[in-house]
Amino acid sequence: MGTPRSIEVLLSVFDLHVTESSGQDEGASTRVVFTFDRKSGTREFRLVDSKIPQDLKDRIEEWLSKNVDEEKVAYGIEPKGLYLRPDSGTFCEAGI
Repeated sequence: MGTPRSIEVLLSVFDLHVTESSGQDEGASTRVVFTFDRKSGTREFRLVDSKIPQDLKDRIEEWLSKNVDEEKVAYGIEPKGLYLRPDSGTFCEAGI
């Protein structure tokens, strides 16, 4: 058996596509910077695209913080993007 591993420090940059309905090609694309440091207890997602309104940026960053952990980022996020549920204003991963 292998030795359990854990992530101590992580910096990741990835692209994220947000659509208003599942399967649509139109939507907002943005680059996301994720930083994680277990020792200092920091974990942050930051959207770096200035074309997305600040309120939408805040909502996406909050959703990412609540729903995506550092292991998922470290071992590969599927390039599915996010789907904005118009009826509730919440997000889910595309394809769900």
